[in-house]
Amino acid sequence: MPKQKDFAYRANLKGLVCHALLHLLCKVSQAEQRASVAVRNDILIKYLKKRYKQSAFANVKKEIRMMLHAARRRGGNLEWKLYQLNEQVNDAGSEDAEQLYALLNALSDQVGIETHLQNETEPLQLARIYMVTSELDSLLDPQVDPVTPLAMLVPSERLAPVLECIDRHGYFLSDTQVSPTELPHTHVLLSAKARRP
Repeated sequence: MPKQKDFAYRANLKGLVCHALLHLLCKVSQAEQRASVAVRNDILIKYLKKRYKQSAFANVKKEIRMMLHAARRRGGNLEWKLYQLNEQVNDAGSEDAEQLYALLNALSDQVGIETHLQNETEPLQLARIYMVTSELDSLLDPQVDPVTPLAMLVPSERLAPVLECIDRHGYFLSDTQVSPTELPHTHVLLSAKARRP
């Protein structure tokens, strides 16, 4: 559960920062004259105050409070701090890893099938999707070619609903490969749509 909370927190913070900066830029572009730092801080304060009261942002209330404090402080430049925070949030994890985590949650919730790491010494169980640890590590490693597809072992009898869920999720394309007959699982290769050649 902590991973899911961390994922929701990062997604919420990332969205809040991005939307706050977009709101600021839209307001500033509508102004007839150049907006000073104080005016920009006021625009951001009004935007963030509304979000502070919304229950959707409950997990980032502390951060909103800190942003409001930074904007109200003498000489504070919240826009600059938001740009820094935006870089940190974007560097914190890869888009592919976040999307894979969201897909695995969707498979669990919608199809009712759990994902586990493949252990060479244990036999494969029919009710699980298996992933290879080295392939997951390569997904998180920036030195590895991002076009390399990620392999999953999916129970053959549950293949159709799994492929439908992957299609509904929309971030990944899936290809199936025939497994040896002794395996009750099918190899499914996932590749990000945006990176596929």
